[in-house]
Amino acid sequence: DVMLAELKTILAIAVFAFVAAARHVFRRIHKLVYGDYARNTIVRTPEVCFENLEGFNYKPHYELIEWRGKLLRMHYLDEGPKDAPVILCCHGEPSWCYLYRKMIPPLVKAGFRVICPDFIGFGKSDKYLHVDDYSHAMHKHCLTQFLNSLDLNKMTLVCQDWGGLTSLCCLPDVGPRFARLVIMNTGLPPNGKVSVRSRLNFLAWRMMVEAYWRDLPVGNLFGYACKGLSDGARQGYGAPFPTKDLMAGVVQWPRLVPFSKKSMVGADMTRARAYLEQWDKPALVMFSDKDPITRDLHSFFTRILPTSGNAPGQTAPVIIKGAGHFLQEDKGEELAANIIPFCQV
Repeated sequence: DVMLAELKTILAIAVFAFVAAARHVFRRIHKLVYGDYARNTIVRTPEVCFENLEGFNYKPHYELIEWRGKLLRMHYLDEGPKDAPVILCCHGEPSWCYLYRKMIPPLVKAGFRVICPDFIGFGKSDKYLHVDDYSHAMHKHCLTQFLNSLDLNKMTLVCQDWGGLTSLCCLPDVGPRFARLVIMNTGLPPNGKVSVRSRLNFLAWRMMVEAYWRDLPVGNLFGYACKGLSDGARQGYGAPFPTKDLMAGVVQWPRLVPFSKKSMVGADMTRARAYLEQWDKPALVMFSDKDPITRDLHSFFTRILPTSGNAPGQTAPVIIKGAGHFLQEDKGEELAANIIPFCQV
């Protein structure tokens, strides 16, 4: 069965690669005839796209971040008492803070202040038109400046997917602001060993993005990844991207995943690993058992983090049964139930 699944994934990679190559040629011709998207041009998703979203009745907040001579408006949620301990929740690809909507109420009820930023290119935050305006350095800079601007301290970091890759790479610069880590379904590539099947699944995802490019159906993607997802939630995940012009950030993030430690991003991931190996504050590793890409990596984090498992009555790692890659959607309330006692120690 495993071999058959791997063969099917290899076939999918080949098909996506063929389509991606054909569309790349088409895009080159289109650029020659009509030109390309302007560099360093910033746009926003119309606010009407976010009206009456299922399960999402939260007040927007904004912070201006300077990057390469321009101000970027970064959206975030800020729920709970202002003087309460802060839990910072970082989303990944291709989601936004809507992913944490199920976790916010129980965390706030337990006495915490929950802050969920949208990375640039996602959610209600500003978006570049051109794919090449997105970089790991840009995302890292914006998150770092966001934390410095709000002057947040003694935080618990909750991160998943690229929210983990980005925020964990910020730790060497802003680590003293954090009191705890909650690491979920993420990695620090190319560090950590993953199975052949997981590697193939990631390559299939990357080729799928290359094939669909700006036509990637984000809402339907979540419908496929999260079994039983309602039509309203599917619309919620797709809300930030009503037109293909707004999809550049979604297209670029998978392409930034490093395959070599010698690359600039790979070196930054290795720097983050070295920092985590010296981490002396509590850390909780929670991974789902159905994630097709990162499910092998929980042992990587529990091995390098000296303090992983510092949750009352729990051993490291915590495996969330029946959840896929987007475990916040599949098991948000269960995640919150694990985080609350961990943060109360």
